[in-house]
Amino acid sequence: MLRLYSDHTINMTVGNAWKEIVLFALPVLIGELFQQSYSIFDSMIVGLYAGDAALAAVGAAETITRVIIGFFTGVSIGCSVIVAMSFGKGDKNGIRSDVHTIVLLSIGVGIVLTGLGIAMINGALNLMKVPDDVRPFASAYLVIYFLGITAMVLYNTISGILRAVGDSRHPVYYLIFSSVLNIGLDLLFVAGFHWGVKGAAVATVMSQIACVIPCVLQIVRTNQAWKFDLSIPLDPVVIKKILSVGLPIGLEKSLVSFSNVIVLSRINAWGTNCLAGWVIYLKISHVFTVASQSITAAETT
Repeated sequence: MLRLYSDHTINMTVGNAWKEIVLFALPVLIGELFQQSYSIFDSMIVGLYAGDAALAAVGAAETITRVIIGFFTGVSIGCSVIVAMSFGKGDKNGIRSDVHTIVLLSIGVGIVLTGLGIAMINGALNLMKVPDDVRPFASAYLVIYFLGITAMVLYNTISGILRAVGDSRHPVYYLIFSSVLNIGLDLLFVAGFHWGVKGAAVATVMSQIACVIPCVLQIVRTNQAWKFDLSIPLDPVVIKKILSVGLPIGLEKSLVSFSNVIVLSRINAWGTNCLAGWVIYLKISHVFTVASQSITAAETT
């Protein structure tokens, strides 16, 4: 029998709102800090063992991928809102329909994005005016990244589902594991095997896959209302909700990230070293945004 609550669920419809928000936001904050830490270590390892051009290439590639990540982070917030509304009403059937539709759409969109992403690489690098000595590295990184983008999309949406039902801890456990694994794989592939930028990209994709597998297993094996069940048909009403709630949020976040693409197109005119410096700035600046993001995730739920 499917249950609505579990030991890991924070019920935000009862009790002290501030206490529930803080308890919910703290794990999210810890996870975000780990994620930013691994991103900084990733750049350190690439810069030390692959050189400035490789470091600049990773930064150029990440500027492009953040447009997509920003979009699906926003969409996942919209999905969280939809599931949280069903959860708050105690609508078990609604939760099941929401979860099934969201997960299947995520898989489909991830597959489509793989093809579209690879096809747009040259155009995106041209738009940013990436230096000639950086382009081959950035292109190689992006091809590998887009081959594994379905895992990123799935993690964002499933972690959004889990947060919507009051479980902010498990997505963080998986993210911490992924972050530590990414650093280890970076050391192995970049420092050990000398694969350069390709090694960094492979490490990122493998850690994303390692992160999403337990997320999928959690919603497949659970006996709670958010169990993923293939026998449930896609719900057009849920799709409409995703488009009406998630799409505007996704576009907003994506546009903010796209502004960096425009800025970078000017910075690239100054050469590879300036691009590498921009990468370091971005890594540091993102550390200072995680607290507000964590509170936002709790308030939205």
